[in-house]
Amino acid sequence: MNENALYYTLSTIAKTLAAAFGVLTAIVLVRLSTIQSVIGAAKTAVHETWGGNFNKAWTALRLLKGGAMRVLCAWCLKAGKGDAEALIGEREPVADKRTSHGICEHHRRELEERVTRLREEMRRQAERHDADVEDLRKNVDP
Repeated sequence: MNENALYYTLSTIAKTLAAAFGVLTAIVLVRLSTIQSVIGAAKTAVHETWGGNFNKAWTALRLLKGGAMRVLCAWCLKAGKGDAEALIGEREPVADKRTSHGICEHHRRELEERVTRLREEMRRQAERHDADVEDLRKNVDP
């Protein structure tokens, strides 16, 4: 084999690899700017939707992929909120992709307050009833 032929062959391989690397670098740089703009748009959307509640937003984004059993607040859903807003979290079994239902902290507090008010009202009614019975007993048995 001729010495020049070997030289030109090896230099052509090196030039071809360098050109391929250059094209690959250009593609990555173009895609990187596109990816950065998509991330910026997603960040804005998360901020507008969730405000300062980043942890809930992160959980919602992760669970939208179907990573585990999602637990949604049944009360939030009944109020017309979407799945993302009603999301409480995830639970075992992780392999189960179905949706389960529970009650969020906000609605739990509301329910506890309502139960407390109802108990107090029942106690007042029982006291009034006892007083009425005592008055009736006094009038019947002089």
